[in-house]
Amino acid sequence: MPVSDLWFDWFLKSQVGGDLEHRQRVVRHIEMIRDRVLDAAHLNEGMTLLDVGSGYGLLAFGAIERIGSSLRAILAEPSESLLSSSQQFAKERGIDTQCSFQNVPATALSVADGSVDVAVARAVLTFVPDKPAALRQMYRALRPGGRLSIAEPIMQDDAFELVGLVQLVESQANLPDREFLRLLARCRSFVYPTTMEAMHQNPLTQFSERDYVAAARTVGFINIHMELHMDVRTSDVTSWDVFIDLLPHPFALTLRQIMKEHLSADERAVVERNLRPRVEQGGIVSPEVTAYLSADKPE
Repeated sequence: MPVSDLWFDWFLKSQVGGDLEHRQRVVRHIEMIRDRVLDAAHLNEGMTLLDVGSGYGLLAFGAIERIGSSLRAILAEPSESLLSSSQQFAKERGIDTQCSFQNVPATALSVADGSVDVAVARAVLTFVPDKPAALRQMYRALRPGGRLSIAEPIMQDDAFELVGLVQLVESQANLPDREFLRLLARCRSFVYPTTMEAMHQNPLTQFSERDYVAAARTVGFINIHMELHMDVRTSDVTSWDVFIDLLPHPFALTLRQIMKEHLSADERAVVERNLRPRVEQGGIVSPEVTAYLSADKPE
């Protein structure tokens, strides 16, 4: 499946396991992130906003809703399917004359130097192998005194946890529940890297919040503000069928796919026997870490 189609499918279904109720909760959470990004963008009438990796237009359309008809939005998105969907949405809402759409990646923006007042992004740089290059493109596009506001998920803790689990299973032959933990690590290996070396090479896990700050400084941004929000809570998904269809990011496999394609029948039974009761009893803890970074381009 083309990468663009992977993103389209993830946005529409796989991110939420195809469950309407869970989707509504996810949408509310994403809207909260949107509001924090736009709050830090310091929007005003007459501005031009660049939404990098715009997806279905969450930030751009949210900004137009806040500011009104005087705001111009440029939506830059590499997925043709998502870009087409956002174009159709803008037309239906009667705001298409305020928007322009560009089918480009974050590292090759086709906007003129110093042509936008604000650059925003949500969950974009995490998936870009060359994050400094994307930040340089946003810096280039901003006018002197322009504003940057982004929110990025930080997945390093998930990878650290998996690396530790793999090392634990490999080093302790008499570990309680060792077979389940071995299979759990194997399942998680289709989501996150399993070694420190691979973790630092993988775009999803190579950057911490401090790395984003350092990259922004190197690019030339000033007045950099970083907020790290960490929420560790019990998952609201208690349906096994929904749980095994959840996809944490577009390049992972669902647990259903992993069990079907990569585990034997006996191994599937071990995983379900140990994991399903925890899911259905609400015993799965879902940590979420988001880095909010805002900064200015010097005058």
